[in-house]
Amino acid sequence: MSGIGEPNTHFSPGLTRRQFIQGTGAALISLAIPQVLAQMPAAKASSVLIIGDSMSLCGFGQQLDKLFRASGYGRVNTYMACGTNPLSWTTLKGFQSAKTKCGFSKIESRNGQAPLVFQDTYGMTRGHRPAAYDVPKIENLISACRPEILVVQLGNNLFDLLKGGNFAKMPALLQPYLGQFLSRVVGESSSVRRVFWVAPPVCERISKESHDILVESIKGQNTDWLRVIDSRVLLQYPYRNLQPDRQHFFGADMTIW
Repeated sequence: MSGIGEPNTHFSPGLTRRQFIQGTGAALISLAIPQVLAQMPAAKASSVLIIGDSMSLCGFGQQLDKLFRASGYGRVNTYMACGTNPLSWTTLKGFQSAKTKCGFSKIESRNGQAPLVFQDTYGMTRGHRPAAYDVPKIENLISACRPEILVVQLGNNLFDLLKGGNFAKMPALLQPYLGQFLSRVVGESSSVRRVFWVAPPVCERISKESHDILVESIKGQNTDWLRVIDSRVLLQYPYRNLQPDRQHFFGADMTIW
């Protein structure tokens, strides 16, 4: 990301449009539901909301949406906006007009109909560039979707705060982006009962020590309804189909994640 204010307008340094075309286009079109999950008994009907950044656009968001639907959840709505940090999704001052210019997709449930799928990403047609879109606001999404479960895949675009070796200052730098976001998620009128925050996988852009601070800062938000998933224990780095930015990846490892 180029800064911590408005969301990034670039996909990522070193990732060419051609590589993004080959990865994201395929991820959006060809993901399949694992057979074993499709055979599981239906879960209790519940509403699920998933939000994520460019990592979700690489396949994570689409796959997770399918898995929830296959498991019998009643309503699943997924929104993916490239270059976003947690506050990009809020109506807080300075972020009301946050936009994404490097890729946006959504999958919305409709009563009695197939989900509504919208996609505007690199590679939809030869030379296509996505338009600019307002980043959806978590306050509005919760009001409209009434989710009981919220899955948050965010954090990669906070890495700029975690460069260098001044580890003592990093928790204070992160706190506004974590605490203020979560304060918008729960409230007297919120339907959310559980938040699952999927922390970023290993990335060469930051050190292990800095990454530890990010994960522990999310875990340390003092809420009994927040569960943090440390993606670093789920995947072995370097990933298959790892892109030149050494962060984004597609294919088999994305499915495992």
